[in-house]
Amino acid sequence: MGVATKFHSFKKSIENIGLEEGKSKDKALEIKNFNLLLFWIIIASIIWSALYFAIGQPNAGLIPLIATVAIPISLLYFNKTKNFNIPVNSFIGIMLILPPLTQIFNGGFINSGAVIAWSAMVAIVSLAFKPKASAKFSFFLFPLVVFLTLIIELIGLPDYNQLNAHLIEGQFAVNIVGVVATAFFPLLGFSKELESTRKNLKIRNQTIDNSYEYAKYIQDSIIPSESQLKSIFDLNLFVISMPKHGVGGDFYWSHTIDHKSFIICADCTGHGVPGAFMTLTAINHLNSTVRENNIEDLSLILESLHKKLQVSFAKSATKYNDSINMTVCVIDRDRSIIDYASTKSQVYFFDGIYVVKYRTDKHKIGTTYSNVQFNIRTIKFKKGNILYLTTDGITNQFVQETDKKLKT
Repeated sequence: MGVATKFHSFKKSIENIGLEEGKSKDKALEIKNFNLLLFWIIIASIIWSALYFAIGQPNAGLIPLIATVAIPISLLYFNKTKNFNIPVNSFIGIMLILPPLTQIFNGGFINSGAVIAWSAMVAIVSLAFKPKASAKFSFFLFPLVVFLTLIIELIGLPDYNQLNAHLIEGQFAVNIVGVVATAFFPLLGFSKELESTRKNLKIRNQTIDNSYEYAKYIQDSIIPSESQLKSIFDLNLFVISMPKHGVGGDFYWSHTIDHKSFIICADCTGHGVPGAFMTLTAINHLNSTVRENNIEDLSLILESLHKKLQVSFAKSATKYNDSINMTVCVIDRDRSIIDYASTKSQVYFFDGIYVVKYRTDKHKIGTTYSNVQFNIRTIKFKKGNILYLTTDGITNQFVQETDKKLKT
């Protein structure tokens, strides 16, 4: 096994410290990137220590060795306890203390090449790995340490070897490049993972969009279009159906028997695909009740649907508030009357002068209540009158300017 392979293997083992089954993908990524950051800090500490001894600053050279020892100890403790706060807080403490000490023992800001720049890692780590409140506190500590270091330098420094201009310039360059490079590796890891997540989300969204599109195709094939309704009823009518996700829980249904025209407007529990599944269940029961069994009594239609929905959802161990608000109308043209039964839906009628809101029952279809009775009411009509059957789909929409619902 070559040196490069061994180095890569060792780096990988450091990255996986503290990982355990059950961790979320985001948390695992956070831990791996932090461990990677610590790995490069250990490498940087060893290099810095060797550099200080080489340029004749042994006092300053001893200080980075503290990080070389303390960071692995915190990692080992983290691997044992699985407490992520331990290595994070240890690292922040090390970065707040060691760079200022190194700078002081290396002759201050100029002579050390501004080695205190490494304390900036406190802000970077806090932003990436600490809660917002703690991160703000760490941002306060960083300038405080810089200020205290400046005060100590003004009071006086320990003995040190003053370096020549070339070494000072070299240290400045190494410090700045070192901080940027060390921070770069975990950020690179984040960016790669974000790119991978973005690609996966794009694929997933495309799959969801395709599912919605096909669900819309199925729902549209079952619910009659506006032109189909016009041809069935030979009436001047209009339909506003604008489900947010292409499919939804609002639907309408129609049927004709001789001179009677049945029309239903309904609002099922749920939105999107769950609501669409409810509509398919309801339409299936309506077809069975009215078309196959030829039941024309409105109250019997609602009672039958109510019981069938109860039976359908009683099989599930998970209980939801599955229900339907519905208006069932039968238009008798020979007698010029509309019989309707409605459960918490809106029924409006324009009599040529006023728009009148008609009474509806308060209970819903499909709830756990038994022995529910539905009232049948009658509206007389003449040419020019308009009947409006609605759900709460439009009235519950929010007005962007006021952030309030449209309401009735």
